[in-house]
Amino acid sequence: MINGHVDAGKLVKIMLSWVGTPFGAFVFGFVLYIILSYPFRLIKNVKTQDLTIKVATWIFGAYASYSLGANNVANVTGALVGRLLNIQLLALIGGLSIAFGILTFSRRVMLTVGKSIVELDYFSSLVVVLGSALTVWIYALIGVPVSSSQAIVGAVIGAGFARGTRIGNTKMVMRVVYGWVGTPIISGLMCVTMLGIISVFL
Repeated sequence: MINGHVDAGKLVKIMLSWVGTPFGAFVFGFVLYIILSYPFRLIKNVKTQDLTIKVATWIFGAYASYSLGANNVANVTGALVGRLLNIQLLALIGGLSIAFGILTFSRRVMLTVGKSIVELDYFSSLVVVLGSALTVWIYALIGVPVSSSQAIVGAVIGAGFARGTRIGNTKMVMRVVYGWVGTPIISGLMCVTMLGIISVFL
């Protein structure tokens, strides 16, 4: 918002990104699986394959964490910038809060992504992490906050399609879609409701 008015250009940009995130991640997951699976299959030694996966896990995991920090902390704390705290402190609070959320309530979401949509093997999982990280990072470069959850789901489905694996749980995918559509709507309604209640007492 600028001087109490909505910046229509930025709003449209965010809405397009909201739609494009899972589809972009789907493309990355699909294409990366095809590209990376070829050199990986050339590795015939099982121990070398295991070592490759372990090293790639560290590298891709670190990159995914970097992308998450570059983009998703803004989702948590961006609205407070310049109002209550400075950017550095807000980034620290947001990062610590995300870490705390990972340690407490991430298990069910991880199981949904890793098993309930498409059954992934180790290689597919690496492709998914890289594909979703690239998607989130690209949006971070252009300064648009996006959902890493939607990116990871899109990448999971994309890698699954490239692998020839059918979606294992269509109902779960529909629940994810409902969440994708419903989250901004419900959040908006909650904000309007809370502001209405607060305005009564102020």
